[in-house]
Parts: sequence; C-alpha cells; structure tokens
Amino acid sequence: MFQANTVGFFQMEEAGLIEVSNINQELLNEASGVAGSALVCCLEGTRPLILELQSLVAESKFGMPQRVVTGIDPKRVVLIAAILEKYLHIRFSAHDIFFKVSGGFKIKESSTDLGIALALLSSYFQQPLPPHSVAMAELSLTGQVKAISQISMCIKEVEKFGLETLYLSKNQQVKTTCHAAGFRNVYELLQLFPDAA
Repeated sequence: MFQANTVGFFQMEEAGLIEVSNINQELLNEASGVAGSALVCCLEGTRPLILELQSLVAESKFGMPQRVVTGIDPKRVVLIAAILEKYLHIRFSAHDIFFKVSGGFKIKESSTDLGIALALLSSYFQQPLPPHSVAMAELSLTGQVKAISQISMCIKEVEKFGLETLYLSKNQQVKTTCHAAGFRNVYELLQLFPDAA
C-alpha cells in the first residue's frame, strides 16, 4: 500500500541503490558530542529524524562578522543569535558564526530553535552539552521557550535509541521514560554551562 508523506533513504553501492533502513542509527553513530554540537529531533514528512547541529562561534577579525550557514535557513540562525544576544548579553554580533546540519540534511521546522540556541551557546562557552541529550522547542522573540506540536512521534524515536535527556519547554506536556528538563526562557539555558565566565 502506498503511504504519502513518507521519506526513504538510500545509498549508492556497486549493485545500485540500497535502502538505509535505520537512518537514525547511522546519524547517531556519526554524532560528535563535542562543544558546539546539539542533537535535535524533527519530522521529515511523518518520519522523525535525529540530527546533529554543529556550530562554530569565533571572535571576528574583520569589520563585518561572517555568517556561513548550511542545511537551515540562515535567517533563523541569525534570529536565534539575536535573541540570545538581547537577553543574555552575549555579543554574537561581534563573532563569526559557522553553522551546519550534519549529514547534508535540510531543516525547515521551528522545533529546532532550542537546539540552534544550545549549539551556539555550547560553541561560545566551549563546553559540550551533557551526552545523550536532545532539544525540541521553539524560541519566541521575547526569549521564551515554547512548546511544540507533534512531539510524541519524536519522543518515541528518541527513546528507541537510548537518548536520556529531553530539553523542552517547561509548558510541554509529555509522557516519556527519558529525563525531561524544561526551560521557561533563555536565561535558564545558562544552567547547562556551569563553567561559563
């Protein structure tokens, strides 16, 4: 039976295209878990994907800081950086920002806002996020961490692969075996970086 809104993944072998049946396992095997990286889970059609966001924040040596972004709308990364700068007084506007989605994927969902923020902060403070954690929430222009829709499918996928901690909005209602860490606003994100100067 044909099912709409599904996504398949294939790799080219000598014998032709071979389906990658467990794409999330492949993606998690390649995740780095170092400073500047954050895991997110988002839907591609009806399929949840666990993706690594990678950020490099470096003090700019030029008059106009660079913004090099692949795999996600550059305006979204710039917007998240502006929100963090406004409320946390971190001068991202004086830093070059290089940002990418690993694996060559493209993300369109706003549910990755929190992951973008955490990747930027992790790179800025040069402190990795706790291992086996994944972020799923939106950010408002007022710095609030907002709940997202259709989160249950993502949570099932996260649990399946043994990820332990979910970073969510404090207002998000979830049923999960993972540890759910809720945040009301971006100020509370600094709790994840205890060594921040």
